[in-house]
Amino acid sequence: MRQLENKKLSWSQPLQTQQSRDVLDTNLNRAVRALENSQGEDVTLVCLPSLTFEAEHIKDILGISHYEVRCLWEVLNASKEHVKVIFISSRPISDFILDDMLSNLPNPKMARERVQILSVDPDNTLEGIPLVEKALKNEAVLNELKSSLKDELAVLRCFVTTPKEKDFALRLGIPLWGMDPALNFYHSKSGNHALFEQADIPRADHEREIKSLRSLKTAIKKLWSRWPDAKRFMFKFDHGVSGNGLALMSFEMNYNDFFDLSIGEKNQYLDQLIHTLEFKGKKLSKKDFVSQISRGAVLERFFEGEKKTSPSGQAVIHPDGNVELLSTHEQILAPCGVTYLGCKFPANSQSRREVENYTFEVAKTLSFNGVIGPVSVDFLVVEEKRKEPSIYAIEINIRQGGTTHPFQSAKNILAAQYNQETGSLEDPEGDHRIYASYDNLVLNGKNGRDIHVLRRLMQEHGLAYNKQTKSGFIFHMMSALEEFGKCGYTLIARDQRQRISLERKLFKVLQEFSLV
Repeated sequence: MRQLENKKLSWSQPLQTQQSRDVLDTNLNRAVRALENSQGEDVTLVCLPSLTFEAEHIKDILGISHYEVRCLWEVLNASKEHVKVIFISSRPISDFILDDMLSNLPNPKMARERVQILSVDPDNTLEGIPLVEKALKNEAVLNELKSSLKDELAVLRCFVTTPKEKDFALRLGIPLWGMDPALNFYHSKSGNHALFEQADIPRADHEREIKSLRSLKTAIKKLWSRWPDAKRFMFKFDHGVSGNGLALMSFEMNYNDFFDLSIGEKNQYLDQLIHTLEFKGKKLSKKDFVSQISRGAVLERFFEGEKKTSPSGQAVIHPDGNVELLSTHEQILAPCGVTYLGCKFPANSQSRREVENYTFEVAKTLSFNGVIGPVSVDFLVVEEKRKEPSIYAIEINIRQGGTTHPFQSAKNILAAQYNQETGSLEDPEGDHRIYASYDNLVLNGKNGRDIHVLRRLMQEHGLAYNKQTKSGFIFHMMSALEEFGKCGYTLIARDQRQRISLERKLFKVLQEFSLV
């Protein structure tokens, strides 16, 4: 890969563009500045971690109903004396789980006084609909929030922003800290590719804004004509999540043979290609496929290679349009190569600089287009024999994601900042830390579903996060443990050697007690 200049990335949007932005809201600016500073005017952060996605794209994720609690890192913002946190969830969150998260802060008791948990569906009578819809239906909670926030500086932060989250913010009378849903095209796979082109960074050749079977057939013929030696393409619905809505399209004949077919034979072969598409091992009925493709899709060149890795970069676009680079990660994917399982921070040294630079360019481009809030860019690094590794931008998430909670947990607990020179987090004492995170730790047996047993084992074996050594495990999504035997962890460590050692020790302890 080409070498990039080693420089600190910072960028401020031109003043003329700033002044013309509808999203430049005085209260939003004030609230975000207060949240990000260690001291400042009093501010209330309202957290609504609703997974407002199309149901068919997330229904098969084990424990999906508990993924709201993966965002419990938000309560760590209460470590600042001027910040109050109101965390909204579907079900009540136990004091044990809340206190366990806050225990990693220097003064957990004082932070606890500034945290309020509001459950909008305590009896689970509205199961199956997103949290934001439950919150909008709960007039009592809405009235309580509106009353308590009156005349206060407050801001709403969500996992993803849709018209429903915007409606919730309007009902409360507070600004929404995130992308205006009117710009949602940029969050689609077609919009991603449009942005990659605008930012002029390496990306997969593709056809986009495919909205019918006819346009898909045209896209296949166009892309195949440009890549006649291709054996496979990647098909993606515009709004798939966590590897859902993706399918490999494999060719059983070469392009020259296809080219020689009659028009009728070509259509028949293309119909067969589309019919055999499998989405995580499942075929869609023609009716379902037509329904989903009508909302948009892309067809991409598939990169063959001996070794492929998937780093990602994270940035935030502030309300004034300024861009800040936050982090890089090496993503841990399932064997299928598309489902996110976890991550390691930072990204590998051979690709980190390019990941930083390209993420920064994407965030700048989004800012010029009026977007604010969190941005994550996924990349693919392809290695082949006797060739330099190549990097390609694959996807943009203009929302929180799988790398958000480990980064924000570590950042808030350590009171640290991202150091671009080292790629690590640096705390006020100048100590540097890295971390790894995993969202799919599945434990066995009765004890494997007991959060108290897990916590006790971590304490007894010196694995729990230690505020003196600034290293150890922080568990998240623990509410899913009792129901599904599933949780996740973030492991903070001095370096890769300590990270590997602590992870080995964790699984040795879990095996010893027959939990895995």
